Amino acid sequence: MVNPGLAPLPSAMDSPTALQEFLQYTVMQLIEHRDRAGISHEVDRGRHVFHVIVDEADLGKVIGKNGFTISAIRCLLLAGAARGDTRAVLKVEGRVGGVLGQPRRAAEPTEGTGPAESPTP
Repeated sequence: MVNPGLAPLPSAMDSPTALQEFLQYTVMQLIEHRDRAGISHEVDRGRHVFHVIVDEADLGKVIGKNGFTISAIRCLLLAGAARGDTRAVLKVEGRVGGVLGQPRRAAEPTEGTGPAESPTP
């Protein structure tokens, strides 16, 4: 029996497209610099890899406190992928200037922070 007060669900689109649209909507609601964000998709060894690229200033909002926000997004992504019989991976990257900006620079090691070397006899 169909409930007359509810609109019918749209027909299913292919799983990777639906997953990318879900990520696009979710991430855009969390960040401030929407014009500097993007999501790319590639297939690698049978897995759909989604790269979320945001401005470095928005990275903390996507990751969330103790990583809870990104964990929840990843959990929903994996559930949607499993429903579509697809394997998915989510990678998040912060860049200075967003999608077209430069990748984050790795922190430079400072003196005295590396592993201690024992003197050789």
